[in-house]
Amino acid sequence: SKQLLPSDPVSKAMVKFQRRSERKYQVITMDTELWELEGFFENIGPLAIGTKQEFAVVTDGGRKFVLGVATKGDLQEFVRRRPSMGNA
Repeated sequence: SKQLLPSDPVSKAMVKFQRRSERKYQVITMDTELWELEGFFENIGPLAIGTKQEFAVVTDGGRKFVLGVATKGDLQEFVRRRPSMGNA
């Protein structure tokens, strides 16, 4: 893959999504369960799209707004820091 330089214009890093391509996109929203997001990253379960994923673009339910990007590392860190639901 091409390396970007700090002096490169943003347009050099942009990717145009092809809506009619063979590539499958999965909608990830704030309502997506954490176990589903983990499955999306690992390509298992109901959100699997055929390959493991490194990041998820989090949108509103209507896919009009990007709310953020979550990585597999973000999920792992969240689970690590989350208070245990067992014995307090």
